[in-house]
Amino acid sequence: MFSSYVGILFFFYLNYFYFIPQLYFRKRYILFVIALIMMFLILDNLPTMIFAHWNGFFQEVKPVGGPLFHPSDIGPPREANKKPIRLPENIFFQFFLIVFISLLLRVSMRLKETETEKLKSEVAYLKAQINPHFLFNVLNSIYALTISKSAEAPDAVLRISSLMRYLTNDSSKDFVPVNDELS
Repeated sequence: MFSSYVGILFFFYLNYFYFIPQLYFRKRYILFVIALIMMFLILDNLPTMIFAHWNGFFQEVKPVGGPLFHPSDIGPPREANKKPIRLPENIFFQFFLIVFISLLLRVSMRLKETETEKLKSEVAYLKAQINPHFLFNVLNSIYALTISKSAEAPDAVLRISSLMRYLTNDSSKDFVPVNDELS
């Protein structure tokens, strides 16, 4: 029984990290279904494959120096008593529940990644729109200062220069120190 659960756990991670990304998301549906069928057959026969050899080994061991007659010797021959060890009858349900859960988790993770990328691209698009508009407004203000031959024009040019440097270098970072943002 323990090996069944270990097999199902192994299948979950194999499905989650390999079958779904490599086969399902790349639209190789036939290979995905074939892989699932193969894994189902392996999981269905796993306990029999693992324990068939060991059951025969442990049943044939007789204690050294023990009695010549053992109570298990009474009855039909041992071969008739051997039954293959099988998973519970609901292996079909467990298997497809694991397939469904791993697929659901992987698809939801992919949707979150897509949503994050979409938000990042929207922010980049907004920055691309705001920067030229801001730059034109500032240049028009500096132009007005130069027409009136104001002494504030050189200082305004320096400020716009440092602001543009900040916009091109630091604004693309996810986190910026508050002091830099305030200045």
